[in-house]
Amino acid sequence: MQAMRAALVALVWLVGAAVAAPADEAPTDPALARERVALQSVASTAQNGTADVKVLAAELHDIISDPAFSRLSDAERHQAFSIYGACLFDSKQFADAREPIRTASAMAQAGESDWNLRLDDSYILGDFADAAHAAAMIARNWPDKLKDYKDEAIYRLRREVQKPGVDPKLAEEFLSAMFDAHWKPKDAFDLPDSLWLDLLRIRLDHGDLAAANSIAAQIKDPETLIEIHADRRFDAIVQAAPAQFDVMNAYAQELARLKAAADAAPDKLEGFIAEASLLRKLGRAREGLALIDAAFGKLKTGEAAFSDANAKRIWLYNERAKLLFQLGMQDDGLAALAEGASLQEDGSPNVSQAINLADAYNDVGRPRDALSAIAGLNASLLSAYGHLARENAQVCAYYVLGEDKNLARALDDMKAHKDNGLGTLIDALLCTGDTSAVAQQLIGQLKDPENRLAWLYMVQNYAADPHPTKRQRQRHALWLSVLARPDVAAEIARVGRMETYPVESPSY
Repeated sequence: MQAMRAALVALVWLVGAAVAAPADEAPTDPALARERVALQSVASTAQNGTADVKVLAAELHDIISDPAFSRLSDAERHQAFSIYGACLFDSKQFADAREPIRTASAMAQAGESDWNLRLDDSYILGDFADAAHAAAMIARNWPDKLKDYKDEAIYRLRREVQKPGVDPKLAEEFLSAMFDAHWKPKDAFDLPDSLWLDLLRIRLDHGDLAAANSIAAQIKDPETLIEIHADRRFDAIVQAAPAQFDVMNAYAQELARLKAAADAAPDKLEGFIAEASLLRKLGRAREGLALIDAAFGKLKTGEAAFSDANAKRIWLYNERAKLLFQLGMQDDGLAALAEGASLQEDGSPNVSQAINLADAYNDVGRPRDALSAIAGLNASLLSAYGHLARENAQVCAYYVLGEDKNLARALDDMKAHKDNGLGTLIDALLCTGDTSAVAQQLIGQLKDPENRLAWLYMVQNYAADPHPTKRQRQRHALWLSVLARPDVAAEIARVGRMETYPVESPSY
């Protein structure tokens, strides 16, 4: 959840030094007295900040294992479990730390440090259900602590608590705690609305319209509002306050918000990219390109011009390419993608833009160049989604080149792993003209209450591409033919609706 830090140091300032014995306890038990002295010595050593955590852990193991330990006061036992868990955590014995950390956090004396350590340990161990429970406890009791956690960790918990097989009460606990704590991302260019939309659905499922309206009032992201418009489950919410769900007004407000955030952080490339990206979506590519070129000009004075240059520079090229494509400048767009793909990402080959470059080559009818762009990618660097994205680019190239064996192999693998990124499989099926398979996949997603929203968002009517390539025109025509099929159209009408928005299409 956080950058690795000394859990013991963080803990002892809150737990304190040795806990005194109860005032009314008669010192007649030698074993208990020895146990107490041992614990006091460990607590004092821990507090000086120079302790060897492995030595302390061994001493605490012996203290906790002693039969006299159970006769210590609750406060003393809590202190022992807390320091023991922190020592094991700091020595990276995360699995061994689990039991003492959870024992300490479950006691009446538990505080912020106990729950924070439980969150960190569970997250590292991949026990995201327990990490989400700990995060909810922190949000309820120490909401200021949330600012210490990385945005991506909160979003990871949001996804994990809603996976099949997880107790649905956990998602409600986590999301409602975050909402009540007014959590917002540390990234000034981001919004928390994906969390609030999930909570909104839960409240509606419970029939709590008043709470749902309260949550909906906090949703400002225009793309989230498109999803709400598209799904019939939210009709009562939209009808209660239609002005609140004005999508194009939300786009205008979001552009103003991003501009203000970018102006407030002129050292952030992310601000230039976020504002230019939204301008592109609104069909204002020339304004977006001017912003990106201004960022490049500033970057040429030295990477110190931007505090996030190392992390965001490659995405400056990516956004510039998209803007150039929207303006019909295909060759310049390809050159920008190729230059971005040649740069490293966090010290490794730039996987994302290599795949984006391959897709762009496919779009302009250069399948061999597409295969070359991704030929050198090391499979170990690819995420599960990255594997599918690379195979999608391969499928589209193999189909044009008539390499049937390679095509079948890649397409079969994509079908077997579609849950890692169904959108890539849909694109691959459109490349091969298999509209029946696309319809089957789309109907399945629309029937699934958990996945429906994302696909209703995809089937809306968006602005036409002003400069499509031949392949893009063919793909879009196939996509429209799928949406026009009676079985697909009936399923869309059953669960949602199709409306028109004058913004760049996120679809096919």
